[in-house]
Amino acid sequence: KLFKDGELKSISYSDRYLQSPVSLLLLAEVLKALGETSDCQIEVNSCFDEQNRGPFAVNHDWNNRYDYDAIFNAWLTHMAGKRVDINIIDNKREVPHRRAIQLHFSTGDIVEVILDQGFGYWRLGLAGGMHRFDFMRDTQDQIKRLIDIYKLAKVSNSASWSTWIAINVL
Repeated sequence: KLFKDGELKSISYSDRYLQSPVSLLLLAEVLKALGETSDCQIEVNSCFDEQNRGPFAVNHDWNNRYDYDAIFNAWLTHMAGKRVDINIIDNKREVPHRRAIQLHFSTGDIVEVILDQGFGYWRLGLAGGMHRFDFMRDTQDQIKRLIDIYKLAKVSNSASWSTWIAINVL
């Protein structure tokens, strides 16, 4: 009803654990689907967690802040077809633990979709070693790899139980 009665003016997503190629690909798909019907503003709030691990798979987190910033900005902007404001907050306590998408409509209505586990609940099914991701490559090569993964990935739940999603009209 809200999509019929009003125009989507802005989308805001908050997730303090948004740091892997998998979560980037899944978020981009959602933003693309939601934002393609209107000229809305898009904002993403997250954190960057410094890690001293050697990531090697598409579900691991970036440990290089420069690559993370550059790739997230380029990929989300490309997929959404418009500028995406990405706010990386240094203090994780300033970003709520719950993962939520807020949709703001021209009618003044706000719909909040809460994802219990964010995009971490889902996984990408990939064959033939496509799950490997070389985080040491330059940003252009990493983006090329994301394109290859994007074309071949099949999304599925990562566990035998369901995840909790709540939708509230505020």
